[in-house]
Amino acid sequence: MSCSHLSMWVAWSYVLTYATTLASFSLIHLLPNQKLDAHHRKRSWSTRASYGLLVLALPGIGCCYSLVLLVLTNITSTSCLEFVGGGGCE
Repeated sequence: MSCSHLSMWVAWSYVLTYATTLASFSLIHLLPNQKLDAHHRKRSWSTRASYGLLVLALPGIGCCYSLVLLVLTNITSTSCLEFVGGGGCE
């Protein structure tokens, strides 16, 4: 891989990082303004166990996926696979 090609990938990774960070700012309005507002929402909004499960499951799945990729890239027989960043096994 040439140096300019590698620089392009690094630049796009920074663009993606900053874009997702800026996109997360659009969710700030969902945070309660004050303590009273938070108590009101807690009393009046419905609660579901599936919400809590979703909040825990999605980051857990992402963490497991990234861990599997990390392990696969360090094993020589699987580091050539395309979905872990290799050029493809023969």
